[in-house]
Amino acid sequence: MRLTALLLPSVLTALLWAQPQPPADPVTQAPPVFSVDVRLVSVAFSVRGPSGNLVSGLKLEDFDIFEDGVHQDIRSFWREQDSPLSLGLIIDRSGSQDGLEGQNFETAVAFIRRILRTQDQALVVGFGNNLRLLHDFTNSSRDLELALLEAGKIYDSAPRIGPAVSRNGGTAVNDVVYWTAKEKFESVPGRKALVMLGDGEENSSKLRVAVATEELQRADVLFYGLNNGGNEKRHKQPNVMPYLAEDSGGKEFRVGSGPLDDAFSQIEAELRGLYALTYHSSIPAQAGQFRKIEIKTKYQGLTVRSRPGYFEK
Repeated sequence: MRLTALLLPSVLTALLWAQPQPPADPVTQAPPVFSVDVRLVSVAFSVRGPSGNLVSGLKLEDFDIFEDGVHQDIRSFWREQDSPLSLGLIIDRSGSQDGLEGQNFETAVAFIRRILRTQDQALVVGFGNNLRLLHDFTNSSRDLELALLEAGKIYDSAPRIGPAVSRNGGTAVNDVVYWTAKEKFESVPGRKALVMLGDGEENSSKLRVAVATEELQRADVLFYGLNNGGNEKRHKQPNVMPYLAEDSGGKEFRVGSGPLDDAFSQIEAELRGLYALTYHSSIPAQAGQFRKIEIKTKYQGLTVRSRPGYFEK
């Protein structure tokens, strides 16, 4: 019995080796990987009737979208009224606002109280020659109001937006829009908007207005201007708010003499009444190239307002 037990492993080994063995594969190859360059593009837009009223109740089949003139298949479509909003409130603190600080504070606080809901978030940026983050994203309207109230005290010590640069003059509109969109909004999903309170008069930016609008389009951020006209006792500079608004799908409002409620109501209605859609671009990618977007409705008399396109990454 002891001999049999000793021989058993050897017999089993021999039997195993006697079975047909699969051919050896000298090189282990990974399975082939197939990749397709598919770019999912998201676009928010509003629709207005002949009298300028916002139009609701439209469906996916009521729209066609084109990229560089080529028809695209819509993958998804929805209304944005209930989705969270990320908002940036940009306050002009340059010399052109001397004597308007109290009015600007009241306007900003009224806007926050009117727009911000519990599912939304907002930040506050102050700018002149320097670009400062007065308060980062929060859904607390009280914290944002305190930051606005104490802006004069905390401005110089607040975190910087964008790189450290030396500017001459006092109103870096292009720079503050570009760097706020790039640093704070590019990675944020969902509906996004920047609202600037000031006169929009540019005189000290390192970046051109075209670069700022490109970044708004890249980050998919709407721009709205609340133009208070500035202090009348100084030399006027070019106002770039209309360009930033038009090229991002937003709008400029003159609030120096008109009622604020009207401007707030229009911005709120537009932000709450946006449509959104996505599509997979059928055009081969080319980094840095601008792609023109055009959304058309199948009903005459309706006007679609959206960003005019996007830049390939």
